[in-house]
Amino acid sequence: IDQEERTGIVTGLGDFIRAYAPGAVNMPITAYDDYFAGPWATAREHEAKHRELTKCIGESVRDLDYSAYLLLYGITLYNISQQTMDGMDIPQKDRQVIGKAQNYMELLYKRYTKHLIGWKKASDTRLNQRYLLDKMGECVLIFSMKNLHLNDLTDSKTLDVSSVK
Repeated sequence: IDQEERTGIVTGLGDFIRAYAPGAVNMPITAYDDYFAGPWATAREHEAKHRELTKCIGESVRDLDYSAYLLLYGITLYNISQQTMDGMDIPQKDRQVIGKAQNYMELLYKRYTKHLIGWKKASDTRLNQRYLLDKMGECVLIFSMKNLHLNDLTDSKTLDVSSVK
């Protein structure tokens, strides 16, 4: 509940806890170390980089609201390069639709963030959707490829990144 209040991202979890699990009302904020207690990666450097990246992403999107997050999810959904589409034999008509969706989602995100937090703050490199996607991609690679697979919250066994073709 405190996390919801501090971030300003109201997910409804607080209301659910108050209604159905009142004993959990004073539950503390979950910290990074609650999920990623070391050692969980193949090297301490990977753990440190993952921590740095998640902190950077969190600080970057702090001023965004739920709608901005949804736009970022949409951008992530259509995040595919021309080279990848070439290798997947995607029909030209579908490529055009994907390209238009990419352009529209990015335009909406840029305009919305400028409206939400002002043009100067929205122009910060850390809020650029490409920058955020790159940072999230690095996090996913560390989490999935540099993981010790300890069968705990840090385990990525259920993620099969090689299954994507």
